[in-house]
Amino acid sequence: MKSTGIIKRVDILGRISLPIDIRRDLNIDGEDDVEIFAGDDMIFIRKYIIGCAFCGSTENLHRFKEKSICSICAKEL
Repeated sequence: MKSTGIIKRVDILGRISLPIDIRRDLNIDGEDDVEIFAGDDMIFIRKYIIGCAFCGSTENLHRFKEKSICSICAKEL
């Protein structure tokens, strides 16, 4: 992980904006979901990518009862 040297102020509602350069680098668009992790006085934010509920694959996904399942795992079931 590299430092960007960017300092942002948290607004009264607890929000910060992600700089456009970081959003471009991480391919985060305005309506994308992100995951937030916290620990050891640090916060990590990454783009949330839905994966297969069994193996984590992000390719050839099918939705079943609000879960994502890849083609390979669906065949094994």
